[in-house]
Amino acid sequence: MRVAVCQLNARDDRDHNLSVARGLLDRAAAAGADLAVLPEYVDYLGPGERAPKPEPIDGEFAAFFAEAARELRMWVHAGSFHEVGPDDRRTYNTTLIFDPSGDLAATYRKIHLYDVEIAGRVSYQESRSVAPGADIVVTPIEGVQTGLSICYDLRFPELYRQLAIAGAKVLVVPAAFMLHTG
Repeated sequence: MRVAVCQLNARDDRDHNLSVARGLLDRAAAAGADLAVLPEYVDYLGPGERAPKPEPIDGEFAAFFAEAARELRMWVHAGSFHEVGPDDRRTYNTTLIFDPSGDLAATYRKIHLYDVEIAGRVSYQESRSVAPGADIVVTPIEGVQTGLSICYDLRFPELYRQLAIAGAKVLVVPAAFMLHTG
């Protein structure tokens, strides 16, 4: 399986982010990728007060990447996006995987939320605006069992042990790390 890692520095302009993402997917397909992987929060990364409304799993974000997967005839790991959450103040940080026909093959919600306090440097509480997921997800991509996770999940080896026990042979970890913590 040929995998393309599509690096993009998402900003506070959703339309621009999605346009850049589509260009990267086009390049990945032209290079023969079977799977293209986008980063965490490919939809929007910026001030919360300007963030677009969170979407359901079957919203415009999903339709955009389903169409790309179908047109390009490849698997698309759509990084992650702001999914409608369990209440009015929190979203989910959610990954969607689309197969080459554009069908949704898997959904994963980030389990471990990034709450950090480094005195004099950074204070960030993801749990204030994001609800944790609960389910580990392993899905076949091109016949290879693939374990899904997002960013800060990386710091919790038990999740990866559970993914391996569930059959994962490949692990995908889209991330948007902070400058302060690397």
